[in-house]
Amino acid sequence: MKAAAALAAAGIAAAFAPSFGPHPEPRLIIASPAEGHLSPCGCAKPMLGGILRRASALRFERSGGPAFLIEPGPFVADAGRQSEIKAETLAESAGGGQAILGLTAREAALGPALVASMARLSGGAVVCSHLRPGNPLGVAPWKSAGAWLFGSFDPDTQAFAELTDEPLGEGEAMAALMAEAQRQARKPALMLRAGEREARAFARRWPQLRLIVFQVGSSPGEVALREGETELASAGSQGRRLLALMPDGQRRPIELGPQFADDDDAAGLYRRYLARVSGEKLLEAMPRRGSPDFAGSNACMSCHPDAAEVWKGTAHADALATLEQTGNDRDPDCVSCHVVGLDTVPGFQDRKTTPELSDVGCESCHGPGADHVEAPHKAPMARIGSTSCAPCHNAEHSPLFNFDVYWERIKH
Repeated sequence: MKAAAALAAAGIAAAFAPSFGPHPEPRLIIASPAEGHLSPCGCAKPMLGGILRRASALRFERSGGPAFLIEPGPFVADAGRQSEIKAETLAESAGGGQAILGLTAREAALGPALVASMARLSGGAVVCSHLRPGNPLGVAPWKSAGAWLFGSFDPDTQAFAELTDEPLGEGEAMAALMAEAQRQARKPALMLRAGEREARAFARRWPQLRLIVFQVGSSPGEVALREGETELASAGSQGRRLLALMPDGQRRPIELGPQFADDDDAAGLYRRYLARVSGEKLLEAMPRRGSPDFAGSNACMSCHPDAAEVWKGTAHADALATLEQTGNDRDPDCVSCHVVGLDTVPGFQDRKTTPELSDVGCESCHGPGADHVEAPHKAPMARIGSTSCAPCHNAEHSPLFNFDVYWERIKH
């Protein structure tokens, strides 16, 4: 970067002296970015992640002394009203106090009102080094965690023009962070929206940094990554894991599996999230495309009784009930893989209006069948295969899916 080179040439980099003061050295609990995942999702067992388990894990970690949650973001996967509600929920779930949340371009794209709401709900935990101190959004450029001073940076600098007329670029933002760390006698650290390669390049440009928490990474490991004097760390993705960095330099990966009970406070927060999603009728507001009509699974059974009996014995036949048990039956993120044709005009609306399209039915895989029911020989159904499963049994929700293995369980 030209700006970084100019600042280094001016002596700013050389002037930084890592003489840290007597601040306590806490545990740092690095979270994998939520990326829109507030709860475990999918059919792989055990399912991992979610804010309920994370809150339980953090409560346990903090019972042994100071432990700061370091969450680099992004908190959302895309734009839209549901992402706004998710961002607010995740900010509130951080619990303020011992938490630092790194703002990314994805949250900036949701607008200044949403970012200000995140800052308020998190108790001032949101940081963004693209912004200047004292900005009206309540977002600080950095925040301390014991002996550490954390900033947050996203290479997509221009995205922050949504929040301020003059977002700071890399050179100015990093120079300000280094100067503040030196003033406070704390170790400079950065949450960076980038992969390991970009994080290493960043560390070479700014060797004063003692820690870079990068966003894009594989599962956390016990072996420390280093670039010069800078430690690199990532906890993976989709809110599934934590990585504890201990004061003695040890790393401890924490998988957010069912060994962690749901935290009561976080469960209440998640119920409020679902109530907002339902109350704003986001399921009804989903865009729908044109499609031939559906007949419903019951219409298939008289001609295909053997296949019907197999289907009735599978989890597909009660797919919507699993969401009703957890309160996710009005959540657009979940319903599409538990009903027939949610993204189409004639598809599932709700259990009362279109009960015949509830659950993963025949037409979830075989496609709309109303014409076939009326004229079986004139309108034959297309042959299907593994591609019919792919929309739901994908790498994100079903990472262990193997068509040949799974097909044996439902073969008909």
